[in-house]
Amino acid sequence: ECMVGGCRVWRQAASVLCLQHRRRWWRAGRPEVRPFVEELARARQDHQERIDLRRLPVQLRLEIAYALQCRRDEATARLIPRQVQEVVNAVAGTGVASLLEITEQDWMAAPPSTALAKRLGALALIRDAYRRVEVLAFGRGWDVEYPRAVWRMHHLGFTAGLTATLNFTGIAQPWLAELAKRWAHWQLTTGLSVATAYNGLQAVTRFAAWLKGVDHPSGIDRAVLERYLGDLRVQVGGRGRHREYVAGLAGFLRAIHQHGWEESLPASA
Repeated sequence: ECMVGGCRVWRQAASVLCLQHRRRWWRAGRPEVRPFVEELARARQDHQERIDLRRLPVQLRLEIAYALQCRRDEATARLIPRQVQEVVNAVAGTGVASLLEITEQDWMAAPPSTALAKRLGALALIRDAYRRVEVLAFGRGWDVEYPRAVWRMHHLGFTAGLTATLNFTGIAQPWLAELAKRWAHWQLTTGLSVATAYNGLQAVTRFAAWLKGVDHPSGIDRAVLERYLGDLRVQVGGRGRHREYVAGLAGFLRAIHQHGWEESLPASA
């Protein structure tokens, strides 16, 4: 751990300080490490900060405390009490009794205060707390993620980053969204990468946006596909994305026929 007392973050390689304290040491002119650490300790005692959760309802208080304790135990990033307190106060002002009372998307779309909206770290803290509490309450895995409109890859065991998702909300047709889910599920469970599934979903989403007036798989015939491919060439022809959209849609339709997911899809599609 970092040499600075009370700091639980792992120290950097070839250093006795964590990244943040090493930067402060560098900006201070790289003095002797021990006197520098002692000065930080004195300043810490003079300006000791705490995070007060008493404004929160009982359930919400427990949820935030759980998330903060997890972050402390992991010791991968330092939490600044003053900044955390701003988040706590803003969340308390929403009137919700639990983080799970509204969806994660609602938290991000309508943050607790306009001040937090300008602080990327604050919203990230709320998102992190929400996801930790959600996993604690409902678990993780395909049974949890598959019914969702947005799949979170880290909940499925993929190391594509905490914010990596597959978003099906851009597909307005329920039957097409369900087929897109089956295809993405098949890709991910047969060893293909998240990037491959993401690119395929992008191709289907673009097709879905164009496919207006078709409310059943039987309406996707060769004539419809030829019109779509013609429009696609006009819009993105000659770009790398053009080939990806064509290949993605072709792979999607081929998988539907191959696995028999939708018998009403015309053989010419």
